[in-house]
Amino acid sequence: MFIVYNLLYGASQGGIDQGAHIGGLIAGFVGGPSLNMGSEFLLSSIAVVVIGGTNVAGGQATVIGTWSASLFLFLLLSMLNVFQVDPGLRNVATGILIIAVLALNKSRPVQ
Repeated sequence: MFIVYNLLYGASQGGIDQGAHIGGLIAGFVGGPSLNMGSEFLLSSIAVVVIGGTNVAGGQATVIGTWSASLFLFLLLSMLNVFQVDPGLRNVATGILIIAVLALNKSRPVQ
């Protein structure tokens, strides 16, 4: 399926949305689609945006902030994985980090 999908995408390069392309790649890698396929990436994507400095109530994001936050979160989760921390505790640590950043952001004056 993975090879067939890439061949079809290569034949119609402009017609498929980028998100559909990534979803097809994930489905091909896993072996088939399911309803909860990307659920483990949801908390991390929210955390990257919040840690990167974007105001959750509506604000502008910076590429440098989002990129550095994604690198930081990747290193943090990789470190917890090396120490064989349970996946549930990794999600709890990510949630605590989001809450801490939101609390620090709330005390900062709005620009």
